[in-house]
Amino acid sequence: MKKIGLLCLALVVALGTFGVSYAMWSDSVTLSGPVNTGSVEWEFMGPVVNLDPCVTPPSVSNDWNCFYDLYGGDWELMGKDVACTDVVISSPDTLTVTVNNAYPYYGNHIAFKVHGLGSIPLRFWKLEFYRDGILIDETYVEDKYVYLDYNADDKDDLQLWWGDNLGSQLEYCNKLDMSFELLVLQPAEQNATYTFTMKLIAVQWNEYVPGPITP
Repeated sequence: MKKIGLLCLALVVALGTFGVSYAMWSDSVTLSGPVNTGSVEWEFMGPVVNLDPCVTPPSVSNDWNCFYDLYGGDWELMGKDVACTDVVISSPDTLTVTVNNAYPYYGNHIAFKVHGLGSIPLRFWKLEFYRDGILIDETYVEDKYVYLDYNADDKDDLQLWWGDNLGSQLEYCNKLDMSFELLVLQPAEQNATYTFTMKLIAVQWNEYVPGPITP
């Protein structure tokens, strides 16, 4: 038996020396197929409900005033139609607002809908405010007051209040109502046109957090 064992060992050493290797039988199966991703998509949807639009001929609706701020001020329908507000859906996720011939305490309430287009549920994450293409403020929560200073004199010219639906979930083909208020403040200049842009940003529903998202 010792001689047989030594013979087997010698054979293995010889095979290794000459580079001979043992083969193992094997087989494999390959699976292939497409993976179709969905989309996160929505849009602002008209008509925009504007209490005091700029139209031709001029509207017969009188101006609303709010004394003296949007926190809890008293709204009053005045006896004249002086100022007006243009609201344009400038892109699917952007509203451009222009206040014309305004004066201190002129106010307006503007409402609209958002419409789900994508196959992935989404949640509305934050709202950005721009003036002349420059980001000037943002909010991740509803019931937010935003102040705009147009001439950099450290005195606010407009006050805005976004009231609802940040954090709300939107499914495909569903709709949500949204609205905001604006008020011209006492430091506003005469003969000035005030324009700002609001961009509403949504994320897929399972990525939503009520604040900045950490990568």
